[in-house]
Amino acid sequence: MKRMIAILLILAVGCLPLFAQDRITKGKDLLLKGHSKEALALFRKAVEANAKDDVALSWLGKTLLALDNPDSAYTVAKDLMTLNSKNPDGYMLAAQALCKLKRPQEAYSVLSKGLKDTKNNVSLLVQLGLVHLANDSTNQAVVAFSQAKEQDANNPKLYEGLGDAYVKMGTQAMGMMQYQKSLELDSTQVDLRYKMANIYLQDRQYSDAGRMYQSILRMQPDNENAALELGRLYFLAKQWAPSAKALEMYLKNHPEDKDVYLMEVEALSNSRQHESALAAARHVLEMEPKAPKALLAAARSLYFLRKHEESNSFYDQYARMDTLGVEDLKRIGHNYRHLKNDSMTTVYWQRALALDPNQSDIYSEMANSYMRMKNWEKAAEMFEKKIASDSSYVTAYINYALCKQQLKEFPQAHAALSKALQMRPNYVQGHYYMAVVLTQMDSVKAARTEFETVARIAEPEKDKYNNELKRAFRYIAISYLQDKNYPKAITPLEKYTELDPNDAEMWLFLAQTYYAVNRKEDAKRAFLRVQKLEPNNKDAQKGLDIIEMSN
Repeated sequence: MKRMIAILLILAVGCLPLFAQDRITKGKDLLLKGHSKEALALFRKAVEANAKDDVALSWLGKTLLALDNPDSAYTVAKDLMTLNSKNPDGYMLAAQALCKLKRPQEAYSVLSKGLKDTKNNVSLLVQLGLVHLANDSTNQAVVAFSQAKEQDANNPKLYEGLGDAYVKMGTQAMGMMQYQKSLELDSTQVDLRYKMANIYLQDRQYSDAGRMYQSILRMQPDNENAALELGRLYFLAKQWAPSAKALEMYLKNHPEDKDVYLMEVEALSNSRQHESALAAARHVLEMEPKAPKALLAAARSLYFLRKHEESNSFYDQYARMDTLGVEDLKRIGHNYRHLKNDSMTTVYWQRALALDPNQSDIYSEMANSYMRMKNWEKAAEMFEKKIASDSSYVTAYINYALCKQQLKEFPQAHAALSKALQMRPNYVQGHYYMAVVLTQMDSVKAARTEFETVARIAEPEKDKYNNELKRAFRYIAISYLQDKNYPKAITPLEKYTELDPNDAEMWLFLAQTYYAVNRKEDAKRAFLRVQKLEPNNKDAQKGLDIIEMSN
């Protein structure tokens, strides 16, 4: 039994280094991915398990520095130096912590001792160069980096240091070359990529900066700071959809950041992601109920989502705080149009036109609203403006003519219809309206000619133009009857009764016309049809009696 316990103890003690190593490996991976706090917890446990584990101590110190805790990092560094004076990590960590604590002279002293104890360790030479840089001793920094390069030309940190020196001397192109060399040797350097991205931004090389942030996110998909900077960059470049996507990554962990949320709202809105834009705007309004940008974004999103009444409610709140622009005034007008409130529609569109009279896209719709309100004069004025902005817009000529017709200004209506028909000679309704206007001008023959044109071009589509054809055939027939041209009247009468077989009056006219041209059998059938439709029709019975007597 005692032997078994001894064996288990030996196994347990033997496993401790393995557990510690596992923690260190996981901690390094977390640190690389930007999860510094989680990494710190693992490194602390590794040190607690073995206080003399110099690797665990070194990573613990690095993580404390990453979390901007230089005092604690310096304490760990001193433990490392005490544990092993030949280990350069302790000196390196101490110098970095002292630099952050603004104690450069002490950093020099630590590095001098470290270089002596480690026989000019490359990493310490690089750190010495960085301390020189921090104290604006650029030339001395270059010397230190050059000495490091002589010992190990494949150390990525020395090239980063040289890059920093060149940038500080104003030769950024040379500096970027050194940074690229450093990345070639160690592509996992996130901080260096941030540094390069910032330089690209300063030089307005936005595409290169964007690529650098993207490379960071490929390495650290959860790196919210890189996501934020990338989102801002896309925002400045007006690449709305990528901006919204990047900003969303940051906002998952920072829902309280109102300013970034407002950027997200604008990016979503401009990329036509209206449901998401509305949700983001509502989130901002929960934090600040009267945030103007959020109110406006909500109003616009609701407009595009066709929630017109709610959209105008948000517009109303925004208008109490700020001035509405032309496009938003137009949208409010559209909202009212969908709500069938033509009066308010025209009020807001007039306000839009007062700010910018060249809004030709709403002339026609505004005119249509006036037509529904039977304000023919205002409607005609709007259609006139539409024609002035687009002289080829046939519908505007037609509707302008209809307004003038209602105002009994028939010559103007006739002129507008003539212009429309010049552009669209086979436009059925154009000829139909022209015929009607001509009847109101008492131009009977001209009206009949127009109605005959209507009949000719509309007859192939009887179902579509049923009403136009009936009125055309009726007018043509009656005008020929008034001229006592009975043979000419028969065809339009027959075609009318085909379209409307239940019109007793037109059947009576047809019967009487048949009789006038001596087609008595056809007349008899037509009179009988009238009697079937109206059994007490005296004219039909009289016609049948006359036919009977003539036989």
